[in-house]
Amino acid sequence: MSAMISPTVLKALIDFTGEPRVDIAVRLALRDAARFKLEELESALKRLEEKYRMIFPEFERAFQNEEIPDTFSYEVEGDYLEWQGLRSRKKRVEDVLRWLE
Repeated sequence: MSAMISPTVLKALIDFTGEPRVDIAVRLALRDAARFKLEELESALKRLEEKYRMIFPEFERAFQNEEIPDTFSYEVEGDYLEWQGLRSRKKRVEDVLRWLE
């Protein structure tokens, strides 16, 4: 598979990473982006853990057993779905990061 990179983007990539070899520069930029995304995801997960004062497996069990106050409210259901999504996304980003390092 081959892709074209515009000269402007290529220059920015090389300047950003300090790496003149395009394939390595792309890998370095992706690695840095994955690390940044992982920090964002961990921060969002921590916010939910602090809000509910528990980790997701505990929350999930309590949610399914209707032990969370207002379990079926828009906010709680939204938090449940967001928490699931954040955990799934974090795993995918960690997998990519392992491949990039």
